Amino acid sequence: MTTIPNNELQDHYAPIWLPYFDKDGRLVEGVSMRVQCHICWKVLAILHPAVLAGDRMEVDGETNEDEGDEDEGEEACVVLLCGHAFGLTCIKAWFAKAPEPNCPSCRKSMMHALCRHPIIDE
Repeated sequence: MTTIPNNELQDHYAPIWLPYFDKDGRLVEGVSMRVQCHICWKVLAILHPAVLAGDRMEVDGETNEDEGDEDEGEEACVVLLCGHAFGLTCIKAWFAKAPEPNCPSCRKSMMHALCRHPIIDE
């Protein structure tokens, strides 16, 4: 395992996180996570992911229909094929602006190799 400062995972490269989860997908005792999107710097919702359903967003079974409070709480997380994690809103905006969608960190192409369509629809 990689040594992490203050027992807090902060790197946005998801493969680094894997050794810190048990076989049931829970974070091991004594380790916390505070991973930020490297575009907007909001904290990513990795341990408590939101379930998007139409115009509603459910977090831990509670529905939040007021999406005006985007500055509060955590950002829905997307892990790209290269392993880098970003906020869903940010990566969709990044892909929409790019001539060919790529990872903002490593620049790996995010187009399917054979059919050449993007991995995330705008």
